[in-house]
Amino acid sequence: VSAGSPAPGPGGWLAGAAFALAVIGLVAAIPAPSYRWREEVQARAEIRAFLGDDERINEGWRRILDTGRREGASFEELAGRIEADVTREYEKSFEQLSALNLAPAAPSAASVEILKKYAHLRGDAFHSLAEGLRTNDRERIREALEKARGAANLARGVEPPPNPAH
Repeated sequence: VSAGSPAPGPGGWLAGAAFALAVIGLVAAIPAPSYRWREEVQARAEIRAFLGDDERINEGWRRILDTGRREGASFEELAGRIEADVTREYEKSFEQLSALNLAPAAPSAASVEILKKYAHLRGDAFHSLAEGLRTNDRERIREALEKARGAANLARGVEPPPNPAH
């Protein structure tokens, strides 16, 4: 307002108050976010880490078999290696994925759930395989290997998520 302009009248103040109320109303109507971006970023990092760990665990599994054949390891020795190097790793992965606090609406929520099931099934399968080897139970060994393959089929569609922009 300049020295030569007329003073604002009640209409100007009323328009300003109405504008302020409209802005407050719009801000109050903004819905709460359905998920936190920080949690999504953490979930994506955990998924990438899990997929890398899974490759490492599978390489270890193949190495256990190759070494066992080459060295003529007993079933008990193979079972112990499987429990230590495969089963426990899947259990650890399941616990890490379960520790994520991710809203169901987050983009990675479905992938995390699939990978949790996968890790749980693989851990159970390899534990059962180790027990089958210890007891020389061929049927249990066969079922465990089928269960491990079924878990792999479950996770086939899960791709590593892109690195999110910060």
